[in-house]
Amino acid sequence: MAAGLMEILGSDRCYHFFDSFSGLPEARVIDGEAALLWQANKSGPTYFENCTASEDEFRKTIAFVGKTSHACTIHRGLFNDTVPKSETGALALLRVDGDWYDSTMTCLEGLLPRVAIGGVVIIDDYGTWDGCTRAVHDYLAVHKRAESIERYGRSAVPYLRIRGT
Repeated sequence: MAAGLMEILGSDRCYHFFDSFSGLPEARVIDGEAALLWQANKSGPTYFENCTASEDEFRKTIAFVGKTSHACTIHRGLFNDTVPKSETGALALLRVDGDWYDSTMTCLEGLLPRVAIGGVVIIDDYGTWDGCTRAVHDYLAVHKRAESIERYGRSAVPYLRIRGT
């Protein structure tokens, strides 16, 4: 997804990527029964080592689309460790792939306020995992945000378009 977005959005932008490169944190009750069962089933066909990805593989993938390392900043670690102390500047696009409640809320709390008016927030796991869905609703309610969750295209990708306050 990162390489595709970079290819579409072009080389004149600065990109920030946040990933633990060690899989997902432990699901909690707030994330829903399906999340708890999925994470417990380590031999399941969609487990993929708890969604672990290699930083080296990621770097090779983004290099494939011709991005240089100075255009990308990789923030390695769990979101609650990296997002609060990150410096990104204004964001045109934020793609949140936190899966669980806490990870999604950390991204929304720390990064959504940086999204420029008219910018877009794609919420990867909205409607898939209870925790993610609940975090989005809780964030919007607590911060009295007027944005609505919209869906795009045949894939029905959920997103928010940031409005002025």
